[in-house]
Amino acid sequence: MNYLVFKSLHIIGVVSWFAGLFYLVRLFVYYAETKDKSPAEQDVLQPQYLIMMERLFKIITTPAMIITVVAGGGMLVLHSELLAANWMQAKLVLVFCLLIYHWYCGKIIRQISSQSDHWKSFRFRLFNEIATLLLVAIVFLAVMKNGFNAIYGILGFILLGLIIFIAAKWYKKSRERKLKSK
Repeated sequence: MNYLVFKSLHIIGVVSWFAGLFYLVRLFVYYAETKDKSPAEQDVLQPQYLIMMERLFKIITTPAMIITVVAGGGMLVLHSELLAANWMQAKLVLVFCLLIYHWYCGKIIRQISSQSDHWKSFRFRLFNEIATLLLVAIVFLAVMKNGFNAIYGILGFILLGLIIFIAAKWYKKSRERKLKSK
């Protein structure tokens, strides 16, 4: 029964964590796009986006990350034999990468706050896809477990990344064409 409670909390934490990360990086995009607006618009939008980023990170995203890690750790304590499974070891490596991504988002917020960020909106859009790729890989590992073929998984992961990158480039070019035609 305790395992199922931890698993439920883990799933709730993961969903909330990723929702926070996806929206947070979207706010980074919006903030970067304000740099092309008039000074009056920047004076209104930039402080508001910064408040939204800080609150989202501190009040939703970070607590969700903590719930995810604690509940996942609880499941591993109750079923420590899972640590010997190759799929779990790979999943934990990806979760560690996600923790680094989370930490880096906090660093970006601090850079934006000190006005020392130099990222363009397109770079933030690509940065957002890292979380998407990690989510896909982690879910496939968790669901497929030992049936997951590492070679096909890695190739699929790379292919998905390429597709997302090409789609992002196409989207950027189509946005630029629309802006020029206005």
